[in-house]
Amino acid sequence: MCYKDKVSNKIVGEKLERHFTIMDMIKKRKRKLFEHLCRIKDERLMKAVMLGMIKGVQPRARPARRRSDGPE
Repeated sequence: MCYKDKVSNKIVGEKLERHFTIMDMIKKRKRKLFEHLCRIKDERLMKAVMLGMIKGVQPRARPARRRSDGPE
């Protein structure tokens, strides 16, 4: 086999004797991060941001400018 030959990911995985996919690895890492977030204290900013526990109201934004508003 030459390095220029096209080889599918499945064949490469079989040669490396890997029985999991990239998606399996991503799911495992996401699960581990979620487990970590569940264990840390509620006061930590990382947990509040990741789980959407931020309290308060976002201030209203400035209205978009239109052509009819004219130059400022």
